[in-house]
Amino acid sequence: MEHLEWTPEEELQLFLAMDGAKPVGINKHFYMACIVERLSKSLQRDIGSDAVWSHLRTIYNLKALDELEPIPFINEECDFCLPESEYSAAFAKRGLEDSERGTGTTVAGEQDSKKVETKAETSITKTCTSRTPVPSARQDGKDGEKEDR
Repeated sequence: MEHLEWTPEEELQLFLAMDGAKPVGINKHFYMACIVERLSKSLQRDIGSDAVWSHLRTIYNLKALDELEPIPFINEECDFCLPESEYSAAFAKRGLEDSERGTGTTVAGEQDSKKVETKAETSITKTCTSRTPVPSARQDGKDGEKEDR
């Protein structure tokens, strides 16, 4: 930390530097870089991001604000499978390699675990369809709309 006591002028310049750059959410570190650059330019001296972070922690509950900030993209997990129509040769080659590895001389425990993995891989390959899953629509009703800033 560079200094512990912020003057009212420095705080004012900090808030002006934060205009349009909230240091929360997924882009908080990029925004902080912008804030530090603006603040350093307005105060005409270098200010470290650690000093700004520590001061903001005294003013705001940054963890709570970070959790409240929405993620700007769809973040849903879904199963993914490669299309068999395009990758069937690779699937066949992998199956052949797995079967060749299973017939070699190995420790009994290793061979059993490889059989389990091969069965799991086979079941995954069989359950996959020839198309890739499409992400569901956004919940906030803003499909295809761009946010104006």
